[in-house]
Amino acid sequence: MTKEKLNSIFIKELSSNEAYKRALGVVRKNRSGRIWLIGGFVFRTLAYKLYGCKSPRKDFDFIVEDIIKLLILPKGWQELETKFGNPKLKKDNLVIDLISLSNIHSIRARNMKPTIKNFLSGTPLTIQSIAFDVDNQRLIGKIGLRSLKDKTVGINNREEYKYVYRIYGDLYSVKRFANSLGFKEVR
Repeated sequence: MTKEKLNSIFIKELSSNEAYKRALGVVRKNRSGRIWLIGGFVFRTLAYKLYGCKSPRKDFDFIVEDIIKLLILPKGWQELETKFGNPKLKKDNLVIDLISLSNIHSIRARNMKPTIKNFLSGTPLTIQSIAFDVDNQRLIGKIGLRSLKDKTVGINNREEYKYVYRIYGDLYSVKRFANSLGFKEVR
């Protein structure tokens, strides 16, 4: 499957996803600069569409170039905080993690410039090294796309993997991610 076809599948899925549209509306009001959708929603949606894997939940992880100082939240939304000090916005079953490029652990730990390319090189797992560029409407991340196409999950950045494994334990194992997708674990 070509990258263009995957992109088309993903855009079609987003265009009919009301939870995504609501989440993106909230994110747009609370950021400056570009927006990328990352995480389980991206790779699980694609795995679901391609292979019939378990469909994603209604939580969205967005990376933005910067987060505004005083968040603007629609009525009924709560502002919480993630373990990493980023805003977690919640209304009913809809959850948004809003992450500034400058507050990504792997970028800070490697003393790198806060760019999406450096985010992708620092994700713990290969399947996580994928993002959807909201502004340009395209999937990016060669490693993540290859992992998805090959139906494999491996370690992308060993130091970051060790770091998150210390926090989450077996909930963050390569084996668990691979099994949850029906993919092969690679070492």
